[in-house]
Amino acid sequence: EQLEGEGISVIMTREEDVYPNLTERADLANQEEADLYISIHVNALENNDSYAGIYTFYHPDKPSDKALAEAIQAAVTSASGGIDRGVESEDYAVLRNTEMSAVLIETGFMSCPEELIKLQDAEYQKLLAQGIAQGILDYLF
Repeated sequence: EQLEGEGISVIMTREEDVYPNLTERADLANQEEADLYISIHVNALENNDSYAGIYTFYHPDKPSDKALAEAIQAAVTSASGGIDRGVESEDYAVLRNTEMSAVLIETGFMSCPEELIKLQDAEYQKLLAQGIAQGILDYLF
């Protein structure tokens, strides 16, 4: 909604509790000839309930996407006050299989009880969304 309010067209890969596979998600973005692909996730670690924070990833073969990742990481951590775990490159399928600039954001760790409480809070989710939207706008303009 925030991006649409700025005149940006947004296509969601899902708006219901359905799970298209990773190839289907990338294919949809490619078919729609999207300018950007933003994949939003919540992380978890086995046997570690204290690790928390926000990461943003870009594909190692698409170094130009690092600027998008940095813009979103800076804005989302600033807006939410979440721990800044930084920007990294990874060979994730949705980053590899998209033809446009693409990033994957891990908004926190649900395996950390304190962070899980925040991630379930509608106001915190709004802060995350505002930060992601602001990062996209900072990158585009």
